[in-house]
Amino acid sequence: CSSDLGGFTSVVHPAFVDGVTFMPGGVDPRYGGAIGGVVDLATVQVDGPPRVEAGADLIHAGAYARVPLGEHAGLAIAARRSYLDQVLKRFVGEEESKIAPRFKDWQVKVDSPDFGAFWLGYSDTIDAPTGTGGETVEVTVRTQQVHLRATRRTAVGTLTVVPTLSVDDRTFAYSESLDKRSESRCGLRAQWDGVEDGPVGYRVGVDAWKGDYSVK
Repeated sequence: CSSDLGGFTSVVHPAFVDGVTFMPGGVDPRYGGAIGGVVDLATVQVDGPPRVEAGADLIHAGAYARVPLGEHAGLAIAARRSYLDQVLKRFVGEEESKIAPRFKDWQVKVDSPDFGAFWLGYSDTIDAPTGTGGETVEVTVRTQQVHLRATRRTAVGTLTVVPTLSVDDRTFAYSESLDKRSESRCGLRAQWDGVEDGPVGYRVGVDAWKGDYSVK
């Protein structure tokens, strides 16, 4: 789940991660649209007692907080911000330090047994050399994503509906030129898990999305 242009850190704060499964190929139909491999990141159920943590190193600083919202429900917030370019600036100068990625990310998650919402985003910028007279191109990558979840449990199975919305931007700024590429996507996943009868169970669902892509 690495996001930033230098590969220094990930999008999702570790406190949100329940597990990561890598499938290099041959995935089942529930991963619609993927044929070359899948990385399935499962987030934790936000509940439990209040928790606050913070940390910092030479690359970035971050914080995480969790508060309960009743029985088996909770709210969690996390954010991180890099300052590697500021550290390098003291040793190699301001212009040279811009080669270091400048990134920030944030996540907000609300969970209950029947409803959930997860908002995440990041913004990463780096100045890459062009090899022509010391000039550079500034590359910026941004995303905003919202994932909602509604769960209905019955005696014969469980229905889970997950609407999603995402907006991604990639910008290249060189001299007085600007190249901006944007993609927006809305999607809906509905999944029905039947109650297992002995060694046999079943799962059916639908996964649909619509996207728009623009280049300026």
